[in-house]
Amino acid sequence: MLGEVLGLPELAARSVNGPDMLACIDYRPSPDGTEAVIDGQLRMGAHSDYTTYTLLLADPVPGLQIVGSDGSWVDVIPAAGNLLMNVGDLLAIWTNDAWPSTLHRVVPMALGAAERRRSVAWFHYPDPDVVVAPLPAFVDDGESRYGATRVDAHVRGKLGAPKTGEAPTSASTIAERPV
Repeated sequence: MLGEVLGLPELAARSVNGPDMLACIDYRPSPDGTEAVIDGQLRMGAHSDYTTYTLLLADPVPGLQIVGSDGSWVDVIPAAGNLLMNVGDLLAIWTNDAWPSTLHRVVPMALGAAERRRSVAWFHYPDPDVVVAPLPAFVDDGESRYGATRVDAHVRGKLGAPKTGEAPTSASTIAERPV
């Protein structure tokens, strides 16, 4: 279906051998509920997913935040049993940031919290040799924000790049964010 929306009907056939990954993530509270949170501490730092998209089944325990339209961090509390979809970097490239990748993070639980936060995330990629570039329908006046890249090169570049230690800014796109 995504391929049809993007005008890439062959995408479904080119998304069967990708390095999809399923992750079960368990954020536990401190054993005695007294662990102090250090100012600025995060459970998972601000990032976007390297994928086409990520489906997330999360319990309704606070912690997940995304960047809102005003650039501030907004809590995401899904209703029990609902799936969330994060737009990933590859979809942002295809749409030339018409659909920007979701910048998100996980903040620590409140002091004394007894519930653990659990998520199941499915990270979806097309096949490694698929070339990703802004689609003509999303390029206004020839202003492409991204060059063409293969999926495997994009993922290797993200995973193997030296880390800057800088948090991405809330208003940035993947073209502007530090690695």
